Amino acid sequence: MTRLPIHVQLHGRYNVFDASGKLPFSVVFGLCRLQKADTDPRSILIDTVGPVFDVPYALAYSLLTLYEERPGEAMQWVEVNVRSTGKVDASNRGCIAVPSRTHSTKSWRNNLTVYLCAIDLQGVLALVLKPGNRYKLRIASRDLGVQKWVHNDQEDFADSDKDGEEARLVNSWRHGNAAFKVGDDLKFPLRLETKMRLVNDTSLEVTVVNTGSETVTVQSLGQQKYLVPWGLSAPETDTLDSRRRVIDQSELDYPPTSSLFIVNAATGEMMHRQQTSICQLRDVRTDLRAKIDDLVISKPGIPFINSFIMGRMF
Repeated sequence: MTRLPIHVQLHGRYNVFDASGKLPFSVVFGLCRLQKADTDPRSILIDTVGPVFDVPYALAYSLLTLYEERPGEAMQWVEVNVRSTGKVDASNRGCIAVPSRTHSTKSWRNNLTVYLCAIDLQGVLALVLKPGNRYKLRIASRDLGVQKWVHNDQEDFADSDKDGEEARLVNSWRHGNAAFKVGDDLKFPLRLETKMRLVNDTSLEVTVVNTGSETVTVQSLGQQKYLVPWGLSAPETDTLDSRRRVIDQSELDYPPTSSLFIVNAATGEMMHRQQTSICQLRDVRTDLRAKIDDLVISKPGIPFINSFIMGRMF
């Protein structure tokens, strides 16, 4: 049987698997057609039931391999034997459309088709995970287990597609893994309520109130460390933010303009938004912990007030 290689890589949506289910977890797959011989201008449509993209089925049939970290042992990552009936859940049938790159000028890294497989808390994967341990998922081999695929200009299968193409889709090479640590019950941050008002048309007053029942410290400046959703190789756009927050008092009277927008109330048009740097490069030895001067203590129900002179804003 002839084979058609495509590039498939994977990553975890978050680096933590929440066993309580409050933070949904998905395995992120990226697909791209890299073969020079693949010149068909039509998209490749892939049935998601049964192949490597169907994570529970893929684990049962060794299309994906689950590893558990064992610190201190000779083999730090040990394969986990996932037992399952391997039944296909046809109710979750979907279709992945991978476009042709025949006329594309983009780098393949910017041309990946992304597919997310949500993990069921009652499924085979969740049942073998142990809170406190680290795991990773990897594609086991070049075999993707695709049972049906076609070339088509549509976004979904047609009745005329029947059993699909005869050639077998395989992975061009194994790349990436979905690594995560299992937590039994993630703690979510309390909600802070923020209000703004003009004072004598000369000052902007910002009031922040902790609506929870516990005292918290809030980082007012710099890169905050918290869980962010990931794509295939980096956090999603706008999740990394080191701007000054409205509670920052490091520069008295000078407002944190990078965190403020001016909007036309009648039209909704953005009138002013300060551009901020998106560069996230840093030395690997950088201490990412918040500095004590950048932390603000917020007690339940007690308002924290910051005032800024309007003339210094823009």
